[in-house]
Amino acid sequence: MKSSLALTIIVAAVLALALGLAQQAHGTASGDWYWTPANCKAVLTKGVETSDGRDFYPTKSFCIGQASTCAWSRDGSERLYQTFYAIMRSADGVVRSMYVNVTGKTTWSGSSLRLIFRYMGALQFATYTRVTATAYAEAENAKGCRTGVFGPTRTAGKPTAICNDGTYSYARLNVCVGHSGVLAVLP
Repeated sequence: MKSSLALTIIVAAVLALALGLAQQAHGTASGDWYWTPANCKAVLTKGVETSDGRDFYPTKSFCIGQASTCAWSRDGSERLYQTFYAIMRSADGVVRSMYVNVTGKTTWSGSSLRLIFRYMGALQFATYTRVTATAYAEAENAKGCRTGVFGPTRTAGKPTAICNDGTYSYARLNVCVGHSGVLAVLP
């Protein structure tokens, strides 16, 4: 009971920090390249270099697109982003976060890595991202997404689920077809 209360308090503190940091500038994306959250996750698994030159290899990550850099895909079915807030866990349990700025089709730059936890078990990380990342993603999603960048103007309804790859489902049945399943069903 104590550990779940402590985790809840930690999650709330980190969420408040993440939301506060989102208000600040975090580098700039360049060009007209946009990625899905799934692409962001895939790129991060190739490794991230820390500010002191060490390598950090996330085995699990969660990328949350920043609403201010959002655009709809050509067919209007999914949101694409130029900047993401990423929460990552390495195989040894270290959890870090950073902002990822898309600079090209396969290139990116990142803010300094921030250490969140020196160790967090895989199950704890799954709970942490389900709670923290979902709340943060909902806050970003509520800000909306500019329309007409790639395709027709489209106003989506409220998302019904967050998929395991970080994308949103707008399906009435809370499904994430082709997106590795449902991470969380939204109210």
